Amino acid sequence: MPRKRRRARSRSDLGDRFGQFGEEVGQAGERFGRAGERFGRCWHGWFDSTFRVVGPVIGAIFSIICLVIAILALNFMRGLTGFSFFGKIAVFFAANLPLFFVASLFFSYMSYAERRRPRDYRLFSPVVSALGVIFAFWIIAELVLIMNASLQVPALSAIALFFEGNILMFFVFFAVLCYLGLLFAHRAGRHLDFDVELEEPKMAKASKSGGMKRLYRSGNEKILGGVCGGLAEYFGIDPVLVRLAWVLLSLAWGTGILLYIICWIIIPRNPAHRWN
Repeated sequence: MPRKRRRARSRSDLGDRFGQFGEEVGQAGERFGRAGERFGRCWHGWFDSTFRVVGPVIGAIFSIICLVIAILALNFMRGLTGFSFFGKIAVFFAANLPLFFVASLFFSYMSYAERRRPRDYRLFSPVVSALGVIFAFWIIAELVLIMNASLQVPALSAIALFFEGNILMFFVFFAVLCYLGLLFAHRAGRHLDFDVELEEPKMAKASKSGGMKRLYRSGNEKILGGVCGGLAEYFGIDPVLVRLAWVLLSLAWGTGILLYIICWIIIPRNPAHRWN
């Protein structure tokens, strides 16, 4: 009976660590996302201060250049594979280049207005968002019709034609939905603060009372999962040295990366550190 309990407990601990691994991977993704947002703000700040009102025109021209490159790539794929729908998609984009330029110019100026005058832009943002959704759906509907010429699925053509025939109704629907979302966000507030109290497990208390020294992942010296910081705290050395050693190990055919993920899953969190 005690052996069964130990097995069940070990499986539960391993399941908890997998859950913690997934949670911390999500947190790392959020941190990288915030870093990307900061880079984007710096880039837009430099771009807007350098080019000012002409900036959106430059952005629209760059978008059209990228679209022309995509058209050339589609024509190349048609010649390489012999599939005609690549050529039809290229013809669709080439025939609507002026429309795509106007749309890109419009959304670039709306993005510029959002950065320069966010309070004034907020009132019109649902309309701009609805236009963006409708424009994206129209492109998808056209691509579905082009591809369905080869697939011959009547339901796909019916859905695409229904959307294109009622595009104004869908625009009003999305605009109202965006305004309701803006109203709800204004009332509820953009940020919700949660105070989470951490409880120390019995195992941690036992280790403090005079047991063996446990290896934990560090929540204070953490970049990704706190593995290097935990090893540094365990051996009493600088975490930078551990990270440098791990980078060198990662250069050996990715061994360090795989080992890091395994340690991230197996080594438990330090219960005395804050993990949220």
